[in-house]
Amino acid sequence: MEKPLLDFLNSCPERIKTNFIEDFVNQGEYIVHQEDEPEYVYFLIKGKVKVFRMEPNGINYLEYIYTDYEMFGEIEIINNRKILANVVADSNCNLLKLNKHSFFEWMKLDENFSHYVIHQISDKLYDACINSTVNIIYPLKYRVLYFLRRRLDISVSRIPKEEILESIGGRMRSFNRVLNELSDDKIIQQENGDIIICDREKLIEEMKKNE
Repeated sequence: MEKPLLDFLNSCPERIKTNFIEDFVNQGEYIVHQEDEPEYVYFLIKGKVKVFRMEPNGINYLEYIYTDYEMFGEIEIINNRKILANVVADSNCNLLKLNKHSFFEWMKLDENFSHYVIHQISDKLYDACINSTVNIIYPLKYRVLYFLRRRLDISVSRIPKEEILESIGGRMRSFNRVLNELSDDKIIQQENGDIIICDREKLIEEMKKNE
């Protein structure tokens, strides 16, 4: 099923399309840096990028993962504030980027696209609030389970172990202990550095026990 952003890109007014810049980024390269001034809104056509926020203590926290036909950078452009986080290519990526003036013009020309942008920002802020609450209030085990549940919701059942740790910010020793407990309960399986979710129902039941 095609994502809504693809439809908007295909139906974009010609006067806007001429201002798109195509960019190819290699795995591991930075697309934007935290604290930079925003210049573009980015449309990920093909690939995977990770959004990391570096805290004052020097630790990087994984905030978002974007894949094909997703947009990022719109929050900073609209607020005219510095970039909130580092965005790094997790694979070779094909991107389109659009400058601030053209992005605002597109929103004015296409009311449906404007509504889409607002909806995307609302979703991100909502998710950020929930994630912040989970990471502050709940114990490590629940945070791991919550992350796994969120990945299941987007039909991802195999996740790199490192990706989970980056997202929850826990200590490696405690993190491994939680994973071993979940493995013993047959909720997950650990294989070659990846976590495979084996039983959705057991995962949800375990979340309820730790709420």
